[in-house]
Amino acid sequence: MRYKGTRFYLFIFLLTGLFTSVVVTAYSQSAPYINYSVKDGLPSSEVYHVMQDSKGYMWFSTNRGVSRFNGVTFKSFTPGDGLADPVILESVEDYKGRIWFRSLSGKLSYFYHDSIFRLPVNDTIFSLLKGKIPMSLSIDTSDNVYLSAYNQDGIVIINLRNNYSVSFIPIHCRYTYIAIPPSGQILSGNAAPRATYNRGPDSASLYVFTISNKSTNPVKKLYSHPGIQKALSSVHDNAVHLPGGEIALSYISKLILYNNGSVKYMHDFDYEILKIFPDKTGKLWIILENKVPVYYENGEIVEPLTLKFLKDEGISSVSDDNEGGLWFTTLNHGVYYIGSTDFKVWNTENGLPFDKANFVGVMPGHYIFASSIVNKQVAVILHDTLTCHNVPYETLSSNITGAMLNSDNTVWIGSTLGTIIINNLKSFNVLPSTYFNIANSSMISNPGGTVWVLGKYNLYLVNVINGMFTILKYFPLKMPAAAFCTNNHRGLWLASINGLWEYVNDSLKYYGDKYPGLKHDMKFVRESADGHIWMATPIRE
Repeated sequence: MRYKGTRFYLFIFLLTGLFTSVVVTAYSQSAPYINYSVKDGLPSSEVYHVMQDSKGYMWFSTNRGVSRFNGVTFKSFTPGDGLADPVILESVEDYKGRIWFRSLSGKLSYFYHDSIFRLPVNDTIFSLLKGKIPMSLSIDTSDNVYLSAYNQDGIVIINLRNNYSVSFIPIHCRYTYIAIPPSGQILSGNAAPRATYNRGPDSASLYVFTISNKSTNPVKKLYSHPGIQKALSSVHDNAVHLPGGEIALSYISKLILYNNGSVKYMHDFDYEILKIFPDKTGKLWIILENKVPVYYENGEIVEPLTLKFLKDEGISSVSDDNEGGLWFTTLNHGVYYIGSTDFKVWNTENGLPFDKANFVGVMPGHYIFASSIVNKQVAVILHDTLTCHNVPYETLSSNITGAMLNSDNTVWIGSTLGTIIINNLKSFNVLPSTYFNIANSSMISNPGGTVWVLGKYNLYLVNVINGMFTILKYFPLKMPAAAFCTNNHRGLWLASINGLWEYVNDSLKYYGDKYPGLKHDMKFVRESADGHIWMATPIRE
């Protein structure tokens, strides 16, 4: 919504939770997560793949169709909506924005302009694959669709511009290969050994070639490991592009980075690699069988400790979204969403004096301020250093409602009973004679060292000199206010029980009468540097 050049954004927060049926959990140093399942709208809890499209939607491939998630609700598609097969292994977006679905049968369909279309040559594709499991799907900018399979000695090509003509490129190599089409995703496959091959000593061999004019260039053996007596390839082998022209591929239990015709990096895991997925930050995620997801970055394999809870969840794929969140699909328990793995949990296990905090605030200089009414203590965290202080004055044994680091390094603390000033965050001594009876207060530092203090029904401008405070301005409010912030008009935004107000030039302006969307009970308000106003309300519109 846009009003007179100022953009207002209404955050909707239900007091019972944004997604009331979603489980939000955090265990010790584990990442807080949301677990989505069939009760939230997924067609199945057996999910094989996740992808975010260019419009921001998340797509989930399951054994009962595909589902598109808009951040709030799931919309599912089945063969009744046009899917060629209910079991979808992967979703791929092409250069035109079409979302292609790789199915277990090999039959193809795609989503475009809010409809799903099946290819009219699906029976021909199915016949060429001869029941083999499709391993990868790629679409180039000439509208050629490539489909590779496990234990299949060739690649199926469908030309969408030539009346869906179907052709077959034979693969003249042994075992596993990667094929690089003119554009689109890299293909991976496994060529079935032929009786005419001279096997020689048992070996695991990997080949790479490019595709042009519906044929392949001479294959090049990329890697060979002699003396292997067991499986020489895996249905899970796959390859992906990386920034800088590198290609990463998984080969049974090996991770291989390939560039300019040679191997640049190799790591052999103790377990089979199920899939590899690059993210938007440059990490390469590696899904191992029955293990915690790990990633490769800058020549190292990293195991995020915060993901240990995913160890036995049967992870099948991972993708990051445009906001930096991570999505993990599983074969048994739906989808896990994690906002970030870059965090640290503070609790009683690592020095925090309480597990239940009633107030947390972020202060300039990366300070975190937290308090608990249970044991009347506050904790100050700077990076990885934690210090604890007893709450001074019996007044602050009540709930802390606000805390602010002023420009003179004094700390202003408001509670449900009153407000005090602390000399600084380190020594944490109360300045004498600075207690003042403003309850339920929050504070904003003002230029010149003065401070705005918001009580429930009053607004104050306060100055403190030599430990003594002076009220410079007092303005009674017409409504109980929950939060406030400065704005670009040298005034204040006030979030109140009856909506949004603006305080400017010693007067109040109400926005709820003109804009009905701004008359809800509001709990939070902030104005960003670009002039956008963000608000939170417990009311769903």
